[in-house]
Amino acid sequence: MKKYYNEIDYQIDYDLFKVEELEYLFDTKLPVLNRDGYVFEGWLSSVDNKIHSEFESVFTPGLSITYTAQWAYSGSFEHIMDNVSNNVTKDTLDNLPSEYSGYEVVWETSNANLYTIKDGNGYTNMMYQSHKNQLVTVTATISKNGETYVCSKEVTIYPVVFEEMINLTNNLLYFLFLIL
Repeated sequence: MKKYYNEIDYQIDYDLFKVEELEYLFDTKLPVLNRDGYVFEGWLSSVDNKIHSEFESVFTPGLSITYTAQWAYSGSFEHIMDNVSNNVTKDTLDNLPSEYSGYEVVWETSNANLYTIKDGNGYTNMMYQSHKNQLVTVTATISKNGETYVCSKEVTIYPVVFEEMINLTNNLLYFLFLIL
């Protein structure tokens, strides 16, 4: 949006991350915003690269400025573990995001043979499943700007059915036969 003061051209842009549209005159103060699950930290100025509060004037004649809303996540990250199945079978494929609300997410497993994490997915490897339920801990480390949160979940790896193992063994033998 462009504003004019004494015929000096300048521009103030508000980047709210799609929270709401705002229209402010040049002599106003920076507003305080609300966003569910976040704490408003202030406005980052494109001119001095500092965060300004609602108490500071935004007017600078002859200077175009972009103010970008700065947010800190105030909620819990525990719900990110909903991406991991409670019970894992040979058909389970969990979608494990590498980013969440601007935070980097790194996934780990206590047993990579039983629960494999690769290319944003979590799944079991039938070769390592046994005849009984097995427990594996899946952990998400969530970080941004020096803040780190860790969430974990224990999952049950269901046993492979005997008939499935026979089919797997037959398929492996056939594969070996083809390459030899």
